[in-house]
Amino acid sequence: MQQPPKQKLSPEQLKVVTQKHTETLLDSLKKEESDNIKKVLKYKILTATSPLNKVGLNALHTLASNQVNSEDQNKVEMHQNCLASLQDYGLDINSMDYFGRNALHFAASVGNLVCLSALLNTDGCQVNAQSIGGETALMKAIQHGNVPVVQLLLQHGASANPNYVTSTGLNTQHFATQSANQDIQSYIAQVLEYEQASQQLEGMEKPMSQ
Repeated sequence: MQQPPKQKLSPEQLKVVTQKHTETLLDSLKKEESDNIKKVLKYKILTATSPLNKVGLNALHTLASNQVNSEDQNKVEMHQNCLASLQDYGLDINSMDYFGRNALHFAASVGNLVCLSALLNTDGCQVNAQSIGGETALMKAIQHGNVPVVQLLLQHGASANPNYVTSTGLNTQHFATQSANQDIQSYIAQVLEYEQASQQLEGMEKPMSQ
């Protein structure tokens, strides 16, 4: 990796160095090499939230997009080390790409339970954040038929509320209905029934408390 010289860089030099650092960082994130990730970021040419491609994916988005075997402890530790390596370099768990997607969207899409668990257990994680198209991480998990991801998201506050609607008018129930996974269809139906019952109960209790 080309290291930046100590003197002030010209715009053209900065462009070249930034490109080199971007290529190295992307490769290190793909290979989950935490030491190399730190080496790149310590020069402060890039941060954990710097866009690394044309759609604005940053280091966390890229890492969240990796598929990690949660039963392989070595892989789990490598992934956790990479997540930890971003902590000191401007990590923002709710940062979005140019389409409004955050790390939860990417992790939910590929079934990255290790990353999802780490994000969901971090204070301030916006579990119901919607992309520009209106999709939530729960919708992505349902769309990809991943039951463990759906369950994990719901356990950490993800909502199946039909008021969360995409730009094409689809809500969580629509995604579940379209899913070929019957377990997801049944599970979401139960969740929706529970949420609706809870809302009705709250509505009945309010007049009594006034």
